[in-house]
Amino acid sequence: MDTKQKYNGCSAIIYRKEDSKIFIAQRKLNKSFGAGLWETIGGGLENYDKDCIDCIKREIEEELHTDTDSVNEFQDYSIANKKGNTFLIKTFIVTLKSKPIPKPRAENSKVLKRYPRKEPVYL
Repeated sequence: MDTKQKYNGCSAIIYRKEDSKIFIAQRKLNKSFGAGLWETIGGGLENYDKDCIDCIKREIEEELHTDTDSVNEFQDYSIANKKGNTFLIKTFIVTLKSKPIPKPRAENSKVLKRYPRKEPVYL
């Protein structure tokens, strides 16, 4: 079976080796699903993605402006939205080649002012 047909999206548990920390991000406050929740980096498969690995590498480049150093499959999970649609997500454990630089989110300016972040959030 073509894995691209099976999955709706991908997510990355981004692991920082030097101190064993995990990167998380906060969803936009205007999202219809999970607004303001903390999550891992990821997104939906696009038509031009060859597979889930291509998808997660693209998402990390788009959202964190860096490349991956290593990408290893972790596990799959499914989520359902309020409309009852279920999405299957492929999760990876990823290390980065360089420090992530999250893209600015103007629509979250209140949150950024209230909780200024110069560094990505690692737990």
